[in-house]
Amino acid sequence: GIAALQTSAQFGTNSANDITGATSAAMDRVEQLEAIAYANLANGGPQQVTVNNRTFNVTWVVQNNIPVTNVTTIDVTVAWSVTQSGVTRNKQTVFRFVRASVF
Repeated sequence: GIAALQTSAQFGTNSANDITGATSAAMDRVEQLEAIAYANLANGGPQQVTVNNRTFNVTWVVQNNIPVTNVTTIDVTVAWSVTQSGVTRNKQTVFRFVRASVF
């Protein structure tokens, strides 16, 4: 009935907030990685970040010369867990960006 509908609506709102928080955590890391000298880019994490009372684990993987020479592909992964009705589900999203070496 109404209680189930309210629970479902609340879960939808929480899910949207989690996706927004994960995006924020990823974009913060992307901005930090863009500020690092190209030659000093390295894999990192996990780093715990809290956004909107949710803890996210952020990791990043640097792949040099991918897809071409002097270009680096960086995958920023944001992971978190959600518990609903006693069931915990692991969630994650991956943001990929490429960065070229400046000669």
